[in-house]
Amino acid sequence: MKKILFLVMMASLVIFMGCNSCDNAKKYYFSVSATKTVTLATSNLVYSEAEGLAFAPNAYDCGDVFAWGTGSNPALADTTAASYAEFADWGAQLSGSWRTLTSKEWRYMVMSRENASAKYGYATVNGIQGLVLLPDNYDSAAFAEMFHPNMGNYEANSYDAEGWTAMEQLGAIFLPVDATTASALTGRYWTSTDDGDTLADYYNFSATYMGASPAPRSSRFSVRLAQDYQTKESKQQDGQDPSAPQIEEFEDGAVIVM
Repeated sequence: MKKILFLVMMASLVIFMGCNSCDNAKKYYFSVSATKTVTLATSNLVYSEAEGLAFAPNAYDCGDVFAWGTGSNPALADTTAASYAEFADWGAQLSGSWRTLTSKEWRYMVMSRENASAKYGYATVNGIQGLVLLPDNYDSAAFAEMFHPNMGNYEANSYDAEGWTAMEQLGAIFLPVDATTASALTGRYWTSTDDGDTLADYYNFSATYMGASPAPRSSRFSVRLAQDYQTKESKQQDGQDPSAPQIEEFEDGAVIVM
């Protein structure tokens, strides 16, 4: 509590201590419906028995793959449909109110938000293929020479690690292809949406396709988490002081003040 009060008095100070996905929090946002925006984690999830769930160190790390809704048991690999009857969000296991986007939110964010076609493009980052998303509040002038919107051409944008850091600081998000399908260059990300009793939707992209599809819940795909974003307008609607700083404190000691 003392740490938080001190940071509020310092105003607008941002301290990061080992939380890769704090970088863009509360600054850059993505519309997932006509009335809702989110911030996105800057990297995929990884899991180890010793450390539990965590964010991969870098955006271009493919991360681990999981069966659907296995937040409470990330190592679960059972093929029995009954093992996945209920969705347990991976975000619930992490500090910071993270959650998995719905199928509808994924589709809206990539393809339906305002000027959507200018905000996505295929790319290669540090040798890894994937999809780049720009936030709603991106600086078009800053990206003019750095980013080329496109569908299906992983060579249209190419960045080394340093180049991607510059992109990330401007709010860009990179979704790497699935590590288990590297030869097919396909990205596959779970949504929180079920599809009947045994299937669930995932969002996927390849050189020839982009969209949501159903798959058996025992399938193992990547996970990218989001946080609901509050604008000054939405704060006012909730009866909050729109000038008050937003504070997020994480278990690893990282604190964000905006």
